[in-house]
Amino acid sequence: MRTIKTGTTVKVISGGHKGKIGKVLKVSGDKVIVEGVNVVKKFVRKGLMGKDSAGSIMEIEKPIHISNVMQIETVVADIKEIREKTKKVKTVKKVKEKKLDKSA
Repeated sequence: MRTIKTGTTVKVISGGHKGKIGKVLKVSGDKVIVEGVNVVKKFVRKGLMGKDSAGSIMEIEKPIHISNVMQIETVVADIKEIREKTKKVKTVKKVKEKKLDKSA
């Protein structure tokens, strides 16, 4: 059985971020933090990061359960290439509209 470690490339297999691919940044118990997955905005108040700091909005990754990720066997240099392949392509049929002649 393979274990998921820091730096491993994984794919999310369930939940709201299903299908996303990224590297594991941190493993703590049964939770993992994956790069670019479950990103939330954190609002920091003025003066909280230091005496003269201004307030800001930070984007941070929140942990997800380790059972929701799957280790990718092959090492892939370009993760964007895999993301493009997993996207579903939607096609739209063009509908011809008949113009009504109002002069008649």
